[in-house]
Amino acid sequence: METNVALVIPKNEDDEFEVHSGCRNATAAQKRVADVLGISSNKITSRVKRVGGSFGGKKAKGLYVSAALAVGAWTGQRHPFLGKWNVGLTKDGKILVYDLKYYLICEGTSDVTIIVALSDLLAADGCYYIPNIRLIGNPCKTNVHSNTAFRGFGQPQAVFILESMLSELSLVKETSEFEKRKKEVEEFNSNNNWHKRGLALLPIEFGVSFPVALMNHAGA
Repeated sequence: METNVALVIPKNEDDEFEVHSGCRNATAAQKRVADVLGISSNKITSRVKRVGGSFGGKKAKGLYVSAALAVGAWTGQRHPFLGKWNVGLTKDGKILVYDLKYYLICEGTSDVTIIVALSDLLAADGCYYIPNIRLIGNPCKTNVHSNTAFRGFGQPQAVFILESMLSELSLVKETSEFEKRKKEVEEFNSNNNWHKRGLALLPIEFGVSFPVALMNHAGA
């Protein structure tokens, strides 16, 4: 009759996870989660509160809960994107034509891939005026875990593709001492082993509201 609970928190780097489990064996929870995810045990931090003794109901059943939650924490992630583009420019470097085909990995199920693909289409021109543009999105079904929507709903990937294209064309030139400040950052980083600085300029477009009315209720 004992309930078994767990909380699995993905950390910010190196595929690490923190597991809070109601089991009686923190080491077993650590090993079970590591085995399920296919990573080494040193990437799993296992925490257990006092459970009051060697309860039989806490020996194994709680491990299944931790393992199942770990799979959920591992699998939900952004759609990987691949963008292939052609661009036409004027002599002074203005974009006249932008032709983009992108591929996003929706994995074994579609989840919300279609909405992510649509959001990507709507944001593909970023903050720039491009008079002639063609966009083709290609969701790709594969045999691994499904991806889902995260903050930005596909729009950050679209802007990243566009900005990567601009960087390759060397079109982005700022007049607010950006180059001077960039050199200062590089000099600082070369003189400091443990403290680093970064500098970047990135305009971004983000749509207002969702296409379904009920999703915009309560100030969403």
